Amino acid sequence: MRDQGISICANSVGELLKDQQYSLRVNRKSIAETYHPDRNRQFEIIGETRKRFEDLGYPILSVDTKKKELVGNFKNDGKAWSKQGGDVFVHDFRSAAEAIASPYGLYDILMNRGIVVVGTSYDTPEFAVDCLKLWLNEI
Repeated sequence: MRDQGISICANSVGELLKDQQYSLRVNRKSIAETYHPDRNRQFEIIGETRKRFEDLGYPILSVDTKKKELVGNFKNDGKAWSKQGGDVFVHDFRSAAEAIASPYGLYDILMNRGIVVVGTSYDTPEFAVDCLKLWLNEI
């Protein structure tokens, strides 16, 4: 409208749009790709590789990083037996945390063994490699 020399404020534009049955809306994820000819190929490759490793007696690891957690006097959903409940911060501000814990899980599928390593620095590729080294030293 400005390009046409008409002076109008954002609120007025909003009212005009509402009169025309427009409203502010957000995108929602609703379109799913239902078919792809190669959809299963990636899982077949993983399965073939796993079988080859299993036949050779190599370890097969499932590795996953979990949700980071604030370390400090914060509320959690767990329960503990005690005579009196503890007081915790009203708000979970990162600035009040002593550290941020990054849990990293490793699970050996063939041996049915796993470990969880919790770091308090950044979740970096170096941290992932350190977790693998720790796992290797534990076997």
